Amino acid sequence: RGDVIVGFNSKDIKNVEQFNQMLDKVDEGRNIALLIKRGDLTTFVTMKLENVDWLSEMNKNREAGKLVVYG
Repeated sequence: RGDVIVGFNSKDIKNVEQFNQMLDKVDEGRNIALLIKRGDLTTFVTMKLENVDWLSEMNKNREAGKLVVYG
C-alpha cells in the first residue's frame, strides 16, 4: 500500500472526491500542505502548485495502488 493523504491545508481528508474538490480551489502558484501517512510515519509535505499535470500523474499512481487518499 502506498502513501495516504490524510490532511490538506490543515483540514482532514475523508475521500478522493473531497481532496480533488479542495485541490480545485487552490490557484496555480500557491503553496499547499499535505499531511501524509506512510506506514507508521506521518509527516507534512509542502509544495507549490505550478502545473496541474502533476494531478494526472498522481491519479495514475493512485490507480496503480501507490497513492491512497482518505481520512
